[in-house]
Amino acid sequence: MGNKYSPTVSALPITSKKLTKDLPIHTIIRVGEVRGLDKDSVVLAESGWTLNKTQLTRKIGEANDEVLDRVADCLLIQMPLIKRRMQRQQMREVMYA
Repeated sequence: MGNKYSPTVSALPITSKKLTKDLPIHTIIRVGEVRGLDKDSVVLAESGWTLNKTQLTRKIGEANDEVLDRVADCLLIQMPLIKRRMQRQQMREVMYA
């Protein structure tokens, strides 16, 4: 995640290790769902990092919209303030529609 104006990006780690716990803040991504992924893996939404864009040397892969939606759902669980704000915005839209 990030934008073209910021010198940093937000990143989530992905691991191909078998995890002992199935948490709602994890999402499994299968080979074929992400270009460049050669093993089934898990996105760990609880372990986000902020990286300087200069640290990114090459693009490894690209996720499809379905995977990005699942990751976004995990982030809404991990960061409930975002979900609350989105709900308030939706309520305002309904009230003023």
